[in-house]
Amino acid sequence: MGNKRIHVARLDQLADRRRLSAEAATLAEAYGPNAYSDYLLNHGCRPNRKTAATIGRLIGVRVKAADGTMQPPRSKADKLARAELHRKWDHIARLRSALAQLALNEDAPESIIDSIVSADRAEISKNLEKAVKWLIRLSDYWQCHGTEERPQATHSNSRRIFRPANIRAANDS
Repeated sequence: MGNKRIHVARLDQLADRRRLSAEAATLAEAYGPNAYSDYLLNHGCRPNRKTAATIGRLIGVRVKAADGTMQPPRSKADKLARAELHRKWDHIARLRSALAQLALNEDAPESIIDSIVSADRAEISKNLEKAVKWLIRLSDYWQCHGTEERPQATHSNSRRIFRPANIRAANDS
């Protein structure tokens, strides 16, 4: 019975070693050989935390340690940068969602105005001006995206209706 357990444990170790060798080969193929892929190939196991942190700093990425943690740990600046990136992704997700929802509207805006109940009017009024101003700024930057030209703050004739005074007047009816 004892030999059977040892045999199964060795088979598990061999399978783990094969998985790590395959991972190391994939990493070396994708990014070129480096200290981490070499370590995995030479030792057949993941490095301890300290060694993983050293390797990670050396090659400029976080690597997986034997205990499953990613090393080196993120610095406060890294965490703040990551949070800022996620915040921007949230903005993009909201923008995509809002535009997709608005694109589904088929009726003319003037045809639905009378159907908006008074309970919704306050919330729509509160958000409409800010949303339209934001969309105008987005549109200005979108038009010149990838060019050297920088947008000017505009209220051209095509956008005159979006001026704050006109929005309030339209919502007051």
